[in-house]
Amino acid sequence: IGNGMHGAIIVEPDNLPAEREFVLVSSEFYPGKKPIDGVYEGDLDRMLAVDPQYVVFNGKVDQYKTAPLVVAPNEPFRIWVMNAGPTLTNAFHVIGTMFNETHDTGNPANTEYGLQTYNIPPGSGAMFEMQIPDPGLYPFVTHAM
Repeated sequence: IGNGMHGAIIVEPDNLPAEREFVLVSSEFYPGKKPIDGVYEGDLDRMLAVDPQYVVFNGKVDQYKTAPLVVAPNEPFRIWVMNAGPTLTNAFHVIGTMFNETHDTGNPANTEYGLQTYNIPPGSGAMFEMQIPDPGLYPFVTHAM
């Protein structure tokens, strides 16, 4: 688990269709020194100290700085966020807007409204329904850094 055994399985709710949706898997990495064969082993000391070298979405550092997710203003969309961990809670937040609906574990029976930040423990996930109010950049972050 500490070396990246993770992914996301999405079960679409029957009564909540979405025209646009994105899936983000957050994780932290604790790479050790690069061995000769090119495969990183986890740095156990950093893991035990909970000192990740990288906290990422979908396995790559800063990929959404150069390739942001694109939606039109006032277009409803959904973001599924899974926290693969292995250790940190993901305090998920989209800067400059709020979540219309937040569904803990992706279950519509577990709905909260009007949140800005939502804590997702390792091994869990959430579904966010939202709209961007105006044109611009709305970075998404985890406050677990």
